[in-house]
Amino acid sequence: MDPAELWSLGDYSVIGDLWAQAGRDIVESLSVENKDIVDLATGTGVSAIAAAKRGVRSVIGVDVTQSLLDEAAQRAEAAGVVAQWLNADMPQVPLSENCADLVMSTFGLIFSPEPHEALSEAKRLARPGGEVVFSS
Repeated sequence: MDPAELWSLGDYSVIGDLWAQAGRDIVESLSVENKDIVDLATGTGVSAIAAAKRGVRSVIGVDVTQSLLDEAAQRAEAAGVVAQWLNADMPQVPLSENCADLVMSTFGLIFSPEPHEALSEAKRLARPGGEVVFSS
């Protein structure tokens, strides 16, 4: 079964809400101000929205499941922050090389069917001297 289809079948809030505080804590522990950020496997955008609230230059949330991105967009609007949402899989993100100061993912890598490729993609997206931060 396609991963996007699989994630859209269940109630993501059951697990997503459990991870929400961890995502916010990770963002709080990082220097995100005035940075371009890519949040891989963003889900409903908790980490991306937390970063946007802290004065990033830009934030792009990437997820394979469009329905989760739709919810992320609604949450961002309700929070009064600007973010972009991109429907793509972690190992194949259609963004240019070296586009982000920070590439992060909160509990996304553990669900990737291709974790090594996802890590390589994060490295490709990060600028020289940038950061790649994953939690699991």
